[in-house]
Amino acid sequence: MTLEELVACDNAAQKMQTVTAAVEELLVAAQRQDRLTVGVYESAKLMNGPRQRGPLPLGH
Repeated sequence: MTLEELVACDNAAQKMQTVTAAVEELLVAAQRQDRLTVGVYESAKLMNGPRQRGPLPLGH
């Protein structure tokens, strides 16, 4: 692997972390405002894979 490839991979990983954090922030805010539907939440869980933190509560 070349230096350019390593830098590109690192940049892609950093961008994905930024996107992941933004999506998580959006989902948390929507859930707190009772604006999150189960389908969106379940989709986000599947996209994230295993989480290091516990899942967001769905009920009231």
